[in-house]
Amino acid sequence: MDTSSVLDKYTQDLSNLPLEIRHLLEEIKNKDIQVAELRKQCQAKDNQIHKFIRANGTLTKHPKEQQLYYKIEDDMKQLKNIQKEKILLANTALFLVSKHLFNFETDITKLERDELLPPLEAPVDIQTLNKDEYLNALNGLSDTLSATPTPRNALSVTPAVEPVKKGQKRKAANKGVVSVGSTPAASSNRTTKRLRSEEVEESVGYDAGSLALSGSTADIPTNMDGPQGEDADNNLYCFCQRVSFGEMIGCDNEDCKYEWFHWSCVGITSAPKPDEIWYCPDCRSRKRKKKV
Repeated sequence: MDTSSVLDKYTQDLSNLPLEIRHLLEEIKNKDIQVAELRKQCQAKDNQIHKFIRANGTLTKHPKEQQLYYKIEDDMKQLKNIQKEKILLANTALFLVSKHLFNFETDITKLERDELLPPLEAPVDIQTLNKDEYLNALNGLSDTLSATPTPRNALSVTPAVEPVKKGQKRKAANKGVVSVGSTPAASSNRTTKRLRSEEVEESVGYDAGSLALSGSTADIPTNMDGPQGEDADNNLYCFCQRVSFGEMIGCDNEDCKYEWFHWSCVGITSAPKPDEIWYCPDCRSRKRKKKV
């Protein structure tokens, strides 16, 4: 493997990626239109009931009130299903990008290890900087950008995204309980589902830009830093390549390159059964290809 072959490989692999992402975003847009139309229908039925109450008072019951309520309930169920479909489409787009990014960085690491590519300048981890150091780093970045027309030598102040190494060992936790921000525990029994729950002080609901439906998605924590120091887990997991937070599930494939996944990234809303075997979308796809 050399740099030119890696470049040719990813030029070919990524040639169709923009079209795939655009198709997924168009599907999400179409579902947004469906959501807007259903919301109008719900609002029209609700206005019809309120108009009757203003004209006849609260003691007089609308002759079709119960039927209208049933129709509104059906519309809300459709809205919830559409929102779930939008989440799956968005996660599919995220998976496509994350898969190519992970493979690319893995090949870059191999080239650096074989000394075929000079190592990139080590970025600054903002989590280890205090306020003054962080401001100095930003000032240095601004001075570098203004002094040179090429941004390649500019100081990076964002944490590096390192691929999760295949077969990376996990620290086992007592009785399966994992503390906040710690590495997900590895279970000796692969058929036992590996789940973890974390307390989050602040969280925000996901409304996908259309309609906020209670219970349609899991809350996304706004504080994902976790504990600092020796107990901090800075490893990156899942297709989204972020640190561990919230509810997570482990893939039962021993050779899974991601191993742990956030529920929201793989469309899981409830804990699977203890004896249920679960594979991530990537491993399921590879298993199907092997069968063929």
